[in-house]
Amino acid sequence: MGDNGEKFDSLGIVIMWTGKIQDMAMHSVEMGLQALDNGKEAEIFLISDGVWIMLKNSGHVSERLENFISKGGRVYASDEHARGGGLPKDSALDGIEWVEDTYGFLVDKIMESWDRVITC
Repeated sequence: MGDNGEKFDSLGIVIMWTGKIQDMAMHSVEMGLQALDNGKEAEIFLISDGVWIMLKNSGHVSERLENFISKGGRVYASDEHARGGGLPKDSALDGIEWVEDTYGFLVDKIMESWDRVITC
C-alpha cells in the first residue's frame, strides 16, 4: 500500500460521514480491503453518520463492508450513535461489533492499536 515506502502493520479507518461523500466512504473501505489483501490488519469504526453504512442492503458501500468482514476485517459501530439515529441492531450487517464507550474506545485504538489512521 502506498508508494512512499512507509511500513505499517495495522490500519484504522474511521468513517464519520456518508451522505454527500458516499464515494469517500467507499474509497476508505476499499483501502481497508487492500490492506487486508496485503497481509495487514484493518479495522473500521463507524461513528456519527457513518453508522448508516452498516445497514443490510443499503447500497454499494455496505456490500463492500460485508466483503471486508468476510476477509477478516473487523467493523465496530458506535452503539450510542446508532441508537441516536434510530437504527435497530437487527438491521445491521452480520459481524458488526458494538461499542458502548465510543470515544474511550476510539482513543484507545488510535493510541494503542492502529499504526495508521484514516478518516472520512
